[in-house]
Amino acid sequence: MMKQLFLLLCLAPCMVSAQWTAVSTPSSINGPMAVVNDSTVFYANGAKTIYVSHNAGATWNYFETEYEYEFIEDMDFINDSVGFACGGGWFSPHRNVVLRTTNAGQSWETLTRDSVGNLQFLFSEVDFVSIDSGMVVQSYGYDLYRTVDGGISWQQIVYDSTQLNQTISDLHFVNSSLGFLTTRVSSGTMSKARIYRTTDFGNTWQSVREWDYPGGYYTIHFVNDRVGYVGGNQGVLCKTTDGGVTWSESKIPPGNAISALWFTDEQTGYSNAFGVICKTTDGGANWFPQMMMGPNIVSAIQMTPSGTSGFLIANNILYKTTNGGGITYVWQPELQEKISIYPNPSRGITYLQYNVGIKVQQLQLVDATGKVIKHFPHDATKLSFPEVAPGIYFLRIKTEQGTLSKKITVQ
Repeated sequence: MMKQLFLLLCLAPCMVSAQWTAVSTPSSINGPMAVVNDSTVFYANGAKTIYVSHNAGATWNYFETEYEYEFIEDMDFINDSVGFACGGGWFSPHRNVVLRTTNAGQSWETLTRDSVGNLQFLFSEVDFVSIDSGMVVQSYGYDLYRTVDGGISWQQIVYDSTQLNQTISDLHFVNSSLGFLTTRVSSGTMSKARIYRTTDFGNTWQSVREWDYPGGYYTIHFVNDRVGYVGGNQGVLCKTTDGGVTWSESKIPPGNAISALWFTDEQTGYSNAFGVICKTTDGGANWFPQMMMGPNIVSAIQMTPSGTSGFLIANNILYKTTNGGGITYVWQPELQEKISIYPNPSRGITYLQYNVGIKVQQLQLVDATGKVIKHFPHDATKLSFPEVAPGIYFLRIKTEQGTLSKKITVQ
């Protein structure tokens, strides 16, 4: 937490032109959200009220369920109209609840409650692949249940009979057959956190990666049936490019747990690796914080299908971007004084000048959405970009001493 708070203080000077702005909501957000399309977003306040906006957060409607004392833990939509929510409560009248809407949130019906699983717990994760077929995870991840008849009946799925001390932390299906789940473990146990893979909708599961550090893996996101990412404790980011058969691993400093993760394509992604929202445009190799009004610890991220709009939750507040979060930027005054560019404005050529001792590792020209427009040799001092259209751009300069961005106006 101290690392996260320190980073928030360091980022404070660059929050003036925030690209993630707070959205006015009818209540604080103490539950999950679901971003369905560029216009529709849901969030839950307990289990009593499920809110929906069909104009990207400008106005809100709501549906009141019968569940006064329960909680909604997760939501999942398979299309613009059909979605599912799961939850329950520990000391409330109802446990292990699954809800469904088929009319884009105008109403929600109960598929099951009090009849599936251990009644001392609630359901914490839900993922459906069709209106009839899906899975839920019991709270703290001890059990996994599947339905193929729209919730009329449920079957317990055993994903690993040999590991009894691990907890399912996330569940994600890429299509109707290919799916993944991640686990975490408590300190002092002999179990290892794992990534599991199924190719037959949960009939069989294979452990494809394991890790013995307490905490383990937290969140999964796949771009397509080949490329996917898993975030974990200590800043661990795992990546697959072969559909989850094999995984590579990197660590993102300063080593915070990555519990929120979303990629819009194979190269562009968002996470809470720094506590605040950060973005990568090179497949997770490098991450940079984004501008956010009121820097808070991010707990959830979801982008829309277009990839430029999205929402996040931080400190029970909903935030929104309409331009991919804008430019990633870190204010480092000691570097700003040692590196200069001229002329600026530019007509397609600019020069880079820096003090002796500055060792440049990477030079990129990015647009206002954070998209990389052009790469330059790391030792270049004359930068030519005559093909770039007039507008506002940023020269992202990565050095051994840190990373910064210089604003360039192209005429």
